[in-house]
Amino acid sequence: AGAEPVGAVLATEAARLFVDRARAVTPSFAVTTGNALAIAQVCCQLDGLPLALELAAARLAVLSVHQIAARLDARFRLLTGGPRTADARQRTIRATMDWSYQLLTGPERILLRRLAASAGGWSLEAAEAIVADEALPAGDVLDGLTSLLAKSLVVAEEPGEDESPALRYRFLETVRQYAEEQLIQAGEAEAVRCRHWEWFVALAEHAEVALRGSEQLAWKR
Repeated sequence: AGAEPVGAVLATEAARLFVDRARAVTPSFAVTTGNALAIAQVCCQLDGLPLALELAAARLAVLSVHQIAARLDARFRLLTGGPRTADARQRTIRATMDWSYQLLTGPERILLRRLAASAGGWSLEAAEAIVADEALPAGDVLDGLTSLLAKSLVVAEEPGEDESPALRYRFLETVRQYAEEQLIQAGEAEAVRCRHWEWFVALAEHAEVALRGSEQLAWKR
């Protein structure tokens, strides 16, 4: 039974990459029943992103894998110290995100940071209601979302059999944390979160009425 968590961890590509990079830093590093869960947490929280995993493994020179897992809420401070021979944008996870963000158009940046208010994911309709204003018309949200998907900054999720047939979208956690920082720095956090709250209040009110009528089967999805 002890080998089960070890085998489960090593079955994932992300964990194998992390272990490989870890051994480059600490040759004696091994996956054990004692650290398997922590390794899985690191790989999951970093969404399997190769650069992030490499930077996390580099911290094993001074931290245990458990300490790394516990500190990933502050990943932009933790994940630094890439190889000096690497391109500047690959030396820290923040530099990588900064580089990606600077490549976006103005409307794409607005959309990215405002979507951070929807931490658990969102539908197209929710995005149009929550992020749109005079700076980003609702009619431009679909094109912007399409672009962010193409650039791997947003992930689309297929609905399950018992769910609404509409696609939902979400951030990888590293992107979400970065987008939230940008939202705060832009001074838009309060206004966007207020619209987010208003959207869900309106949705709940609509659902309350719909669940009493002919639409109740669709709404129960």
